[in-house]
Amino acid sequence: MLREDPMFKGDGVAHAKRFSNPCGVEYTSLESDNLNLDSPTQASPRLSSSSLNLNDESENISGSPSSRPLGVKKSKMKRKIVDQTNSVINTLERGNNQFREQLKKSSEQRQQHLVLQRQNYALEEMKEENKILFCDLNSIEYPNVCEHFQAEKARILQKRSHQQQNQQIPPLSTSFGQYFDNLCGSGSNLPEY
Repeated sequence: MLREDPMFKGDGVAHAKRFSNPCGVEYTSLESDNLNLDSPTQASPRLSSSSLNLNDESENISGSPSSRPLGVKKSKMKRKIVDQTNSVINTLERGNNQFREQLKKSSEQRQQHLVLQRQNYALEEMKEENKILFCDLNSIEYPNVCEHFQAEKARILQKRSHQQQNQQIPPLSTSFGQYFDNLCGSGSNLPEY
């Protein structure tokens, strides 16, 4: 039946050729004896009339074993961007935590410095007050200066008594008594004076 077909007749129109590839699979190709070189399918004698259309992008993409589906590439890029963003966020958080710790330390140091300054100021003030309290008013010749020092002594004594009442500290006269109670010679082997 096929021999009656005009393509298989010896009129020079088309001939069937048998090819085998290295894997051992045989196939039949039809080629024309009258080659038309203007036709894209006739330009090469090895191309069959049923060759692939190279302009069809969907066959090219899906037929290539090395290409990935578009969704996989997009999801991989999205995952990479998310990972980079998370990395930047984590770096910023670590930097913020370190900065916060440094601020906390410097704040604590500043508070300690302020406490020390207050204590130094209070100590200097107490030294000046003690100088005034232990000043001999009889040695002052001018009555106005003497009155000023008497008023300052009264103010200092009133301030200290008020501080002692607020802090519930025993008065100064008895505060050292607990440490030096045996100065009179009772048990200290010191002679009485």
